[in-house]
Amino acid sequence: MSPSPRHSTTSHKTGREGSVLFMTLAVLFLLMALGSLAFVRATIDLREAGFYAQDAQALYHAEAGVAFCLGHITNDFANGTLLLETPVETVSYSAPTGFNFDPVQQLTRIGNTRAYTFEVTGRAGDAGSVIDAVIRSDPGRPYTLQAGGPVLFLNGSEGVGHIRSNEGIELDGPIAGNATPGPGHTVLNAHYASGSTAPAPSTFQLDAIDPAELADAAANNDNASASPHFSGGNYTVIGGSVTLQPGTYYFHNVLIDSGATINIPDGEVTLYVTGDLQVLNNSLLNTSGEPDRLSILSPSAGNMTIDSNSLLFGHIYAPDLSSFSIKNKARLYGSLQVGGLLELDGESLYEAGGSAKLPSVELVWQRQRL
Repeated sequence: MSPSPRHSTTSHKTGREGSVLFMTLAVLFLLMALGSLAFVRATIDLREAGFYAQDAQALYHAEAGVAFCLGHITNDFANGTLLLETPVETVSYSAPTGFNFDPVQQLTRIGNTRAYTFEVTGRAGDAGSVIDAVIRSDPGRPYTLQAGGPVLFLNGSEGVGHIRSNEGIELDGPIAGNATPGPGHTVLNAHYASGSTAPAPSTFQLDAIDPAELADAAANNDNASASPHFSGGNYTVIGGSVTLQPGTYYFHNVLIDSGATINIPDGEVTLYVTGDLQVLNNSLLNTSGEPDRLSILSPSAGNMTIDSNSLLFGHIYAPDLSSFSIKNKARLYGSLQVGGLLELDGESLYEAGGSAKLPSVELVWQRQRL
């Protein structure tokens, strides 16, 4: 018998092996594609993470720049080197070591308000973040000497602190600070001033005392506690030692004379004077020696005088006053703002002191610009 024929399996094996190989290669290519995609995605994610990190860092630098500028603006405004009076104020605030933001070079007033805007751009790598900030100034009753009329320091009179006038300034004694005359005016004997004597770019305007504030003080005050020295609307002390308790007082004329001393215990006295104020002949108003304990506010258009070795510690604000005189070795420690002439004569002294009346700047709002 002839042997039975044998069937070959080669072709079937070849087909199966080819299919497996193809599927294996396809899986490998798919895995490679997925790996490449994952790599690209990871690279993109890393880049995006880097960009996000840079964006966050740029915002941090911008926020730090706003805080840095606000601190400098506040300080410069308080010490009189930044006026916040003109439509555009030129400044120069550059980033300190460790921070990266573009220099801030100007503050722009918003309309006729007391608000100003400035822009800070923080930087980090290729990222930038911009913050628009708005500040508002409070003129307060500043820690300084200001007069709407001429300022005269005559016959060896001296000053410690910044001096500002809408008109000219004449010096005949040392001034530790700036002496700033009004636009178009000069400082006579400017060498006496240790600081700047450049004229201001514009005049200033002292705010009137609020009539509602005056009316409230007239109706609600502590005048009764000033008896028997308060009579007929006037406060008069001739010699001796008197205590004026903390509170609010509303007087017409005030006369402190002949070596009188006015004591102010712990606390603050706010004194409204609608007429004249005179501190004369070796008298002392506010024996505490702390200017912040005494604030004198006056809507008067009259005259005020500290004379003949007398001494006053306090803050005086009289926006309509015709003249204020400090004469014959008299001294004022605190702050003084008057609408008219200011004259120191005969080796008298003005020294800025206290802190409660400092002007201030506050951040109103800030907005990040995308």
